[in-house]
Amino acid sequence: MFNHIAFRIITRYFLPVSIRSVMSLIKAVPFVIQGLRSLSKGKLDVHVLDATSVTFALFRQDFDTAGSVMFLLGMGDIMEE
Repeated sequence: MFNHIAFRIITRYFLPVSIRSVMSLIKAVPFVIQGLRSLSKGKLDVHVLDATSVTFALFRQDFDTAGSVMFLLGMGDIMEE
């Protein structure tokens, strides 16, 4: 959990916006894939909600929000384990 938080702090405050936006796009791919898999199976579950929130934040070019949502989802997964 410490590594996850430290990585977020370093990338948020020490990397330029252009690099952070590319990183957000790359990190969003697994969320979108999971959401599409759930939809293809006819399920409307949490994965679809996660993918929707990340996708629309990226679509609006709000990379900070998308990064924050993915960070919090990652923290939730760590805490669940």
